[in-house]
Amino acid sequence: PNNLLHHYFWVEESDHHRVIENEIMVNVTPQFSTDWEGQAENAYDLLGRARTETQYARYSQLMAMGHNVSISSDVPSSPMSMIAPLFNVEIAITLQDPTSEKSVPFPLAQKPTTLDEALKAVTIYPAAQQNMQDKIGTIEVGKYADLVVLDQDITAVEPRDISDIKVLGRSE
Repeated sequence: PNNLLHHYFWVEESDHHRVIENEIMVNVTPQFSTDWEGQAENAYDLLGRARTETQYARYSQLMAMGHNVSISSDVPSSPMSMIAPLFNVEIAITLQDPTSEKSVPFPLAQKPTTLDEALKAVTIYPAAQQNMQDKIGTIEVGKYADLVVLDQDITAVEPRDISDIKVLGRSE
């Protein structure tokens, strides 16, 4: 059986190490750790600036180490406009709210993840978390071929434009 920790937001250093040592898979909703809807102010008010900068939204550190971290929307808590995988990919690599041009990276001390890790977080890692890595998550002979055709090359657009990429078609 797989162990999975959801809502990986407020994490002390000892918790961070325990997740890694025990190989606990993690799922986060990146939108909830941006400056969306006053989240930044709420975080600073709740724990203060120092603790927010050292303990909040540390999932990108796990991703940088190749740890199994999936990014998704917290349905039904997330608005429908915020559930697309590319929406979450943009947030993970910018730490900004795609719905606001005025959004700034938050928290400031956290380093965004790479596009490569963010794409794994919406494909490979969720498949493993569901114990379905033998059927989905990567393109291999014998696996289901759930593919999409995008109107732009995700590796060539500006990071703040990723959520605007349109799906032109998909396999079934």
